[in-house]
Amino acid sequence: MIVEKRRFPSPHPHIHLFTVTYEADGLRIKGLLAEPAEEGRYDGFLYLRGGIKNVGMVRPGRIVQFAAQGFVVFAPFYRGNQGGEGNEDFAGEDRKDAFAAFQLLKHHKK
Repeated sequence: MIVEKRRFPSPHPHIHLFTVTYEADGLRIKGLLAEPAEEGRYDGFLYLRGGIKNVGMVRPGRIVQFAAQGFVVFAPFYRGNQGGEGNEDFAGEDRKDAFAAFQLLKHHKK
């Protein structure tokens, strides 16, 4: 489900941060993934932000806070944001981005 995964600078020494491209509804969508650096099995945490476009944008520090508590955290930017394909339509077709993000996290292996 992950098309591309690139390291992103993490503000926490024990959390790895990545920008991720994944597919949803035939589009390539961007998101942010935070993983504890220590090997292990972790519960998933899907962070679905509120807002539209840059209002309420996912902040790396915020998802790193959750990951530091022992979670793998994935936060989709939604279609049309941060270089993703399509257009955000605020709880319309972009809800499929959240469904696909859930599946990504459900099947994610560190």
